[in-house]
Amino acid sequence: MQCFPTIDGSCFNFMDFCLPDVVPILTSTVIECQKAGLKSASFGYAAMLLRPEYREKLDPKHRRKFETLVRRPDRKTESTEEDAENRKTEQEAFTPCPLCSSPITASSLYCTECRITLPYCIITGNHVIRSDFTVCPNCQFPAIYSEFMSYIENTDSPNCPMCSVKVERESIRRILDPSKTLAAWISSTEEAEKTGEDAENKSLPQEPTI
Repeated sequence: MQCFPTIDGSCFNFMDFCLPDVVPILTSTVIECQKAGLKSASFGYAAMLLRPEYREKLDPKHRRKFETLVRRPDRKTESTEEDAENRKTEQEAFTPCPLCSSPITASSLYCTECRITLPYCIITGNHVIRSDFTVCPNCQFPAIYSEFMSYIENTDSPNCPMCSVKVERESIRRILDPSKTLAAWISSTEEAEKTGEDAENKSLPQEPTI
């Protein structure tokens, strides 16, 4: 479980408490951390909010921002010509949509063919690939199997980027048919987006009727 340091140096874990309003608390924390420039802390709390137990309760307007934050953490990279060329190649790469198999850019989370918002890989931030699919054994967040395995094999003490729990190589399994997992993810995403739209519509001023 993810643990965060307090002012006195002790460890505080939101998961140890059954607070009914933990989602808005964490949401406010992410926003304030971003304002204060605490990028590492905002990333950690945003990642926690995107875990299955909190994701469906998260306001859609914040969820998309937090997904972007988690997908693209602030990392210092060397600005060499080779790096620039590699980034250009990655940006131009196309991989199949995990639902309809239409070719779309690897970083795209929306398929224009089947018009579905796609789950992303916790390692790369790109949309998942049906034939190379897995999930974190702890938080069940989707990932690209080959990328997850590469991450584990090349990291001294690999922890899941989402739940921060240590991941063993033997615990990662390629899911041959991820249909149920994909369907559940997409269903929760669509339901959350619909809830957000309904709430937004209710907040709009109503036209007077006769």
